[in-house]
Amino acid sequence: MEECLNKIRNLIGVPFKIGTVESKSIDVIEWENRTLEKLVLKSPGNILIPALLFRNRTKHDHNGQSIIYIHHQGKHVEANKEIEELLENSRLVLAIDVRGIGEIRDESSNTKYHSHDHRVNTVSMHIGRSLFGQRVEDILTAIKYL
Repeated sequence: MEECLNKIRNLIGVPFKIGTVESKSIDVIEWENRTLEKLVLKSPGNILIPALLFRNRTKHDHNGQSIIYIHHQGKHVEANKEIEELLENSRLVLAIDVRGIGEIRDESSNTKYHSHDHRVNTVSMHIGRSLFGQRVEDILTAIKYL
């Protein structure tokens, strides 16, 4: 099994170990029994990952459920409704923008000739790392942060 996982990691270009994850708090908003913290996570490779950390202050169980939320249009899209529902039964929800999505979307894509995803995937292939692998690395970085 481990050999198979290592082959997959090599194929998509995901590191075998995620090092120390740094974070910087940008802002904190408190309301009712909730806290919203705007963060920037910094991966060991100095990749910045914008994040929103929603905490349920009524859930004090440190072993409670934690959720990583990823939306294909960015963390802000369903932040009010869907994340609020997830937070009802969870200790915290960490919403992140993986590479090419949301705050870190490549705005220079010309949709007249090709789509945003096409451009981002083409650039990622030029640097020798699949976009899928980079996004998996962002998710693993978020898991390590939690």
